[in-house]
Amino acid sequence: MNEALVRQAEKKAGIIEAFEAMPDGIIIFDDAGSVIEMNPAAKALLAAGDPLRLSGGIVSARQPETRRRITALMTETLRFHVGISREPPSAVLVQRENGGMPLRITAYAASTRSANGFFGVLQIRDMATNAIPSADMILQATPLSQAEARLCHALLSGLKIADYAAQSGISEHTVRTQFKNVRHKLDAPSQADVMVTIMRLCGG
Repeated sequence: MNEALVRQAEKKAGIIEAFEAMPDGIIIFDDAGSVIEMNPAAKALLAAGDPLRLSGGIVSARQPETRRRITALMTETLRFHVGISREPPSAVLVQRENGGMPLRITAYAASTRSANGFFGVLQIRDMATNAIPSADMILQATPLSQAEARLCHALLSGLKIADYAAQSGISEHTVRTQFKNVRHKLDAPSQADVMVTIMRLCGG
């Protein structure tokens, strides 16, 4: 009996150690949306406050639309788990206020329930931690032109369109037209979607 308890304690310690060491932010929330536990990576992302923060024990954001999307993601995940929704919700891309690489938030429902009800898990991936592909890599992995690949590399590196135009000696109007073509070629509705699509196509 004592040996079984020791093995169980060791297994639990191993799970906690793995949870703490995960590079992605992991947040466990209950069916009211309140945070139960989070790992150090999640704490660091929330402490930075761009774009996520903790407000009253609930994952929130300064931007109302971002708050709405996160709440909907958590709600729909639990609705799917109890059979109210037919499909699990898709991951949500959350653009940073500073214009940097977005966060990709995926939600999962726990397979078991506690005495207090169901709970779920948010996985928050900081897309900025992936290595940024070079313009040549982007050119090879996508249907973009050389000029479009250079533009996307600059945006992935954190430059804004106006800054890239000024550095390149191109009008901002021309650069915005290039980026519109990029969105069309990659079938990406926003800059955040463009960035994530390029990272995926380049193996990031």
